[in-house]
This record gives sequence, structure tokens and C-alpha cells, in this order.
Amino acid sequence: MKKEKKVNEDINFRLKDCRGVDFRGKNLNDADFSDAILEHANFEGAQLRGANFHGANLREANLKGAFLLGANFREACLEDINFQEADMPNIDLCDTKLMGVNFSGANMKSANLQWANCHRANFENARLVQANLKHANLYRANLKNAKLIDSNLEGAHLRNADLSNADLQSVNLLNADLTGANLVGADIDSAAWPLSFGSLNISADEVIFTQLLYHALTIDCSKSKELLKIKAVRDIANSYCHAKSKTVGLSHRECYRELK
Repeated sequence: MKKEKKVNEDINFRLKDCRGVDFRGKNLNDADFSDAILEHANFEGAQLRGANFHGANLREANLKGAFLLGANFREACLEDINFQEADMPNIDLCDTKLMGVNFSGANMKSANLQWANCHRANFENARLVQANLKHANLYRANLKNAKLIDSNLEGAHLRNADLSNADLQSVNLLNADLTGANLVGADIDSAAWPLSFGSLNISADEVIFTQLLYHALTIDCSKSKELLKIKAVRDIANSYCHAKSKTVGLSHRECYRELK
């Protein structure tokens, strides 16, 4: 049976070969792992505040439950890494390759994933509040039940992504490509919705459909007036109005008037 390598007390691992090393639960705050080989290394539950992983090879490493505030992963190889339930607020993963990475249940508040390649990445139940995902590649990514409140997804590639039951309140989706995405059960209140080809052919539920229909029918034009004459259409749109008026404050209730 292959023995695991043991970690020493030194926190300078720059350029070192640490393949398969067991760092579980270690205090490695401010450690230098720049350009190190860390394939299959185990950092589960480790303290890695301010750690430097610049240029390191972390392919298939395990960072489950690790504390990563202020850690630097610029130009690191992170393919198929496990960040499950990691605490990584303000993490900078700009322009990194994150294909197949597991972020499920991770705290990624205010994370920077601008231009990151997150193809097939798993963000299920992750907390991405106020995160920057501008122009990120999220093709076939799993964002099920993720909290993305106030996040920036401008220009993001979300084709065939799973956003079911995700919280997308106040999210910026300007120019995002949602073709084939699943938004069943998602909350898009106050989101900037793309009105380009990228919002065609999505999967959604009746809540989102009635929400978009209601807003369309409030536009003062001849076509909306024609549709409002059809009782069935009016009733569908008003089902959103009735539901919404129960959840907003008194000052906003007048905005959600029944269409007639």
C-alpha cells in the first residue's frame, strides 16, 4: 500500500513536488506554494488564509472545507479540483481554468471569476452573492440552488447551464447567453434580463413566464392592448400581479396593478 507523504513545519513549498501530500487540517496561513506540484494533494479543512498558489499545479487536489480568504490562485492549474464547502470569500479566480471543479456548498461571496473557464463546474448550493462572473464560461455548469444575488453575469456563457431554483435577484444578465439553460424555480426579481438571442429557448416555470408576460403587457402600445382584450392572456399575467402584490411593501403595491 502506498504511504502518504507527511507535511513538515516549513510553510515555504515554492517549486516543491508535493504530489499526494497530506495537509489535512494544517495551519498553512500565508504559505508559499507558488509553482509547486500539488496533484492529488489533500488540504481538507486546512487553514490557508493568504496562501500563495500562483502557477501551482493542483489538478485533482482536495480543498474540501478549507479556509481560503485572500488566497492567490493566479495562473494555477485547478482542473477537477475539489472546493466543496470551502470558505473562500473574495477569492480571485480571474481568467483561470476551472473545468470540472467542484464548488458545491462553497462560500464564494464577492469572488472574482471574470473570464474564468468554468465548463462543467459544479456550483450547486454555492454562495456567490456579489460575485463577478463577467464573461465567464459556464457552459453546462451546475448552478442549482446557488445564491447569486447582486452578482454580475454580464456577457457570461450559460448555454445549457442548470440554474434551477437559483436565486438570481438583482443579477446583471446583460448580453449573457442563456440558450438552453434551465431556470425552472429560479428567482429573477429585479434581474437585468437579456433581450437578445441569448435568452431564447430557455426552460422556465410559470412564475417566470407570467412575470415576463406581465411586464410586456404593461407596455403602452397597440399590440399589448390587443392582447389585453383576450381574457385568458390577461388572467395569466394577473396571476403574477396578485402574487407579487402580496410580497412587496405598501409603497410598491401600486406598481403591480391588475391589468384590465
